Amino acid sequence: MAMVVEAFVSGLLNALGDLAMEEADALLGVPGEIQRLQRTLRTIRHVLRDAERRRIEDEAIDDWLRELKDAMYDADDILDECRVQAEKKPTARAGARKRRRFSWFSGFGRQVELTHEIGVRIRDLNRRLEEISARRTAFDLRVYSDRKPTSRVSRKTSPVLESDIVGTGMEEDARDLVELLTKEDTRSNVLALAVVGIGGIGKTTLAQKVFHDDRTKASFRRSMWVCVSQEFVESDVLRDIIAGAGGSDGGARSRALLEPVVESLLRGNKFLLVLDDVWSEYIWEDLLRNPLQGGAAGSRVLVTTRNEGIARRMKAVHIHRMKLLPLHDGWSLLCKKVAHGDDEERDARSIADIGLKIVEKCDGLPLAIKTIGGVLCTKGLSRRAWEQVLRSAAWSQTGLPEGVKGALYLSYEDLPSQLKQCFLYCAMFPEDYIHLRQYLIQFWIAEGFVQAAGDLTPEAAGEEYYRELIRRSLLQPHPMYHDQFGCTMHDLLRSLAHFLTRDESLFVKDVQQGWKSAASAKLRRVSVIAPGTQRIQPILDAIKKQESVRTLLLERTSVSETDVDDHLRKLTRLRVLHLADTRILGLPQHIGELIHLSI
Repeated sequence: MAMVVEAFVSGLLNALGDLAMEEADALLGVPGEIQRLQRTLRTIRHVLRDAERRRIEDEAIDDWLRELKDAMYDADDILDECRVQAEKKPTARAGARKRRRFSWFSGFGRQVELTHEIGVRIRDLNRRLEEISARRTAFDLRVYSDRKPTSRVSRKTSPVLESDIVGTGMEEDARDLVELLTKEDTRSNVLALAVVGIGGIGKTTLAQKVFHDDRTKASFRRSMWVCVSQEFVESDVLRDIIAGAGGSDGGARSRALLEPVVESLLRGNKFLLVLDDVWSEYIWEDLLRNPLQGGAAGSRVLVTTRNEGIARRMKAVHIHRMKLLPLHDGWSLLCKKVAHGDDEERDARSIADIGLKIVEKCDGLPLAIKTIGGVLCTKGLSRRAWEQVLRSAAWSQTGLPEGVKGALYLSYEDLPSQLKQCFLYCAMFPEDYIHLRQYLIQFWIAEGFVQAAGDLTPEAAGEEYYRELIRRSLLQPHPMYHDQFGCTMHDLLRSLAHFLTRDESLFVKDVQQGWKSAASAKLRRVSVIAPGTQRIQPILDAIKKQESVRTLLLERTSVSETDVDDHLRKLTRLRVLHLADTRILGLPQHIGELIHLSI
């Protein structure tokens, strides 16, 4: 679930630990309720890891966790109100800087009625939580001791070559494809070739190597790379082609205006167009075939897809079928992730018997091997630790989305709870989306996911979280950006994250369908990233009724200041409001009433 309950409970316990208890008891008028809340949270925390794993297959546990999660959100809202009131008093803020324990309630002064109301809400919350906690015994949940987080703490593909190529198979395949792309063939000016295989098998990596080859670059006047994905937008595809061909779209947004630009740029030019991650032949038959037909003789379109039927319907003259990675090549790839330098390589060879069994469980999928390598990186080259990974129950987890292997779920499950929340938050964005580091970290901080320890600032701690997710191959750095400033998420990992957040987060690209989902669930996070031509009012009306929403992302929509302002008054729990590439030119009038808003 988007809010990982284990992380939320830990965060609340930390917040409660910062209270000056005696002062809080006196002001709230309900002595002992803060301590009572702490005891209940500690009792629940020890069974949450098992509950979150089993909820995928057990509906009763899933319902129990949903109820607990709602209570946790209410607790967080209460504590946030305490913070806001306290920070209104300059003396309270100054005192907080001098003392380790934060006397939040010193900011209330003589507001007896308000403090008593909060006290009553905490008492009612305690009763509710204790009743929920008592029902945990029916599930026979396994108790875990506290675990410290590891200290090493929209899949936009790119033509830039990655370094995760092992063995000779990929080299030979790339060489053959380059030969086919560049040889003379008079059947048509523009011919299509395809790379076909299951998700995570390395189709994009092979296409990158072909695109990057010197012979390829020398053979084509224009070379373009477009990641299509399942949720592609026609105008975005056309704009990407224009940009790749060195042209300008002139600010055009509609297909009618963009198609002639594509046709003009490519007419008479020998080009290579890579269409990565194609899910429907529609993109060729209905969108691209005509604008591309003016290309010079020898022009080629290279398609990667999971569905061979799509390649055939696109009349591909050659179909390359990807093979699973051989066992020993898989071991070489794993070693690239976990061993650096001669000493570590020697240590890795000493546990190769365990490593090969782990690779075998990855079913020859490079993505699975890399993410498991990210897990093993945190364990050290320890036989005992690797054996524990090999025996993990997560390998056989059922009920996951199609194509998502147990290895990917194990990689998620191994994350510290705070990192789980940050990983899951990335499902709020479309496939192929480039996450910019500074903004993503700000979102995480505003939602309360980042816990800074010692002298570390929240921003520095968020930076550690970000780099840890990249190190574990759960996010991939985008080569267009220096120093990992931008990253992407593989579509299989996004599918997993989307599945785990389905009960409280909604991503909308098709407004006509999305508003129905918004009306039927209790949502905490909503992301609408849709073409400006779509009418957004129905989804906004549905969101207005979702008073529990904490994150609202509106990007590339036709929304106006008036539209947003009319709805903000209802979204009193909002922490994150992101408005990008819209018609909004100024701050909405009611934004000052959102007391929880951080960004």
